[in-house]
Order: sequence, then structure tokens, then C-alpha cells
Amino acid sequence: MKLTKVAQIAGFLGSGKTTTLIRLGKELSTNYGKKIGIIVNEVGEVDVDGSFIRDFGFEVKEIVQGCICCSLKGDLQSTLKTLYENYRPDIILIEPTGIAFPSKIKEIINGLTDIPLEKAPVIALVDAERFRKIFREMEHFLIKQIKEADIVAINKIDLIKSKWDIDLLKSALREINPSAYILSMSAKRGDGVDEIIDIILQSKMKAQSLIDDEDSVALSGMGRSSIKLSFRVHENVNEAKLKVVISEILNRIANVSLNSGSRLIGHIKAYLRCPSGSLKASLLDVKCGVDFAGNVKGLVKEGEITIYAIVKSLKDKLVERILESEVKKILPKYCFSFSIEDEHD
Repeated sequence: MKLTKVAQIAGFLGSGKTTTLIRLGKELSTNYGKKIGIIVNEVGEVDVDGSFIRDFGFEVKEIVQGCICCSLKGDLQSTLKTLYENYRPDIILIEPTGIAFPSKIKEIINGLTDIPLEKAPVIALVDAERFRKIFREMEHFLIKQIKEADIVAINKIDLIKSKWDIDLLKSALREINPSAYILSMSAKRGDGVDEIIDIILQSKMKAQSLIDDEDSVALSGMGRSSIKLSFRVHENVNEAKLKVVISEILNRIANVSLNSGSRLIGHIKAYLRCPSGSLKASLLDVKCGVDFAGNVKGLVKEGEITIYAIVKSLKDKLVERILESEVKKILPKYCFSFSIEDEHD
């Protein structure tokens, strides 16, 4: 019977999990001939990353409306079974939400005994650029994520000028998890990706019995919400104009959240889809601006936008009000008419 490897790409919000997932999926399928299945998880009512990943041609099974590692144990197991039975992938890559504990996902996978799964290491990504800032606000949570990983990958080294800073970060991570294998990478540029692929392809992990009653969502203290809308534009717009509009919405959400008492922007992102392409936008810090991936060709008249925000120290309802308020202020300013789906859910 065919064994399917299951690898978990964990890490805090904004650490580069989706970019890593897409890079690994493309390399494993194109250069190694592997059939790849992907499971993504958002803590929210609508999904951003799954939609964007599907644009690259991968088989994606989305898990939304909760935390894969807390409330959706049965759903993750049924998702793995469905993906295996209908698609028979060589490798399944799981991207849990950034506020999940790796041990919870491992426990769920280990409990699934009726399909032939082979456990690959848990790989936890660390954002090299934002580590100090995140650690100040989320010390206990971040330490727990790192301790539960088999591999710790320091991502975004392309943004770090000094090798000394990377060496210091490696030393700090070794103090937290002395048994982990630590490597440096840039998912965006491709550095270190081959090393991760070798680890996934070659290693065999023994099942472990893990019991952990901590609720990762509660421990993180993150408020989150999402919104999905369809839009029409009075006059056709190009990709540059769409980026201006989305950037303003995401920056406004971030600034209002910070002014409302949030101490840390976990991740604010958007996914725009229209007949001529798609864009994914990501904001981790108002000082760094919005990062875009994907492209839209020609002029756009209509489409859909999904926006998702997760921020520190705010209640979900407040985050929801901020999202709706800023969308309703900014889109009409650019002559967008729109309809929000399930506005009162």
C-alpha cells in the first residue's frame, strides 16, 4: 500500500508559511515528480491562503471556522482521509494557522491509523526580521511553538544584512530547543529550500503520544475576523489601482487596530480574484508596507475580495467592526460598489 508523507509547516503569523508551501509544492512536483496535496487552516470564516495556493494548481482542502489544533480534530482527520482516498498524493503539506501548536496537529495525525501515513518532521518557521518584536509580545506562545518543532527554519534571511544577527538568532533558538535542527532560508528567494526538501523526503518520524490541554487561540490573545465581498467598479481599473485600494484598506485596518489598543499586528491580508487573475496582499507592520504576490492582466470591472485580520489584544467583534468600517469608508472613495457576504454572521 502506498505511504503518504505528512509534513507540517508551522510558525507564527506572517512567518512565510504560504510562500514556503508554494515553493516546496512547486519544487517537489516539478523537480522530483511528487504528487502534492495541501491542507490549509485559517482561524476565520473565510479563507485567503487556500484560494491563493489553488491558483498555482495544487490540490487544496481548506479547513476554516476554527483552529485545526483545537476544535476541529475530527475535521482534520476526515480531511486527511478524503485527500488520500480521492487524490493519493505522495506528500501532504499541512499549513496550520499561525496561532496553532504543532503538538496538537501531531497528536491528531498520530491518531489516524486507517490510512497509510508516514510522519515527516514538524518544520517551524521563524521570521528573522520580526523575531525580537514578536518575542517581546508573545514570549510564552512563541517558545512553545519552537519547542514543539523538529526543524526550526529561520526564514526571510534576504531581509537581514548582517550574518552576525542570524548567528545570534540561531544561538537563541538553540537555547529554546537544543534538540531541533536549525537552518536558514529565504522562501521568497529560494535559499535553503533544497535542504528542507531533503529533510521531508529522507526522514522517517516515529509516532509520539502527545497530550497538551492548552488552548493555542486563547493563549495567543489574538483577536481575529474576516470579511468577503464582491465588487464592481464604475470605470475599469488596472492592477496598479487595485493595489493602491487594497494597500489603503490594509494600512487603515492596521492603524485603527493599533490605535484601539492592539500591541502587535499578527497578520492582515487580502485575496482579490477577478476574471483576469488574482492578487494576495500581506501586511505585517505598517512601517514595512503591503507585500503583493500574483498578478492581474488588463483592466478590471468586477471581482471578489477577501480580507482577514488577526491582531493582539483586541476582541473578535472589535476586529470585525474595524474591517467593515474601513471597507465601507475606502471602497466608495475609489468608486467601488460592493456587497458584503454574510454581513451579520
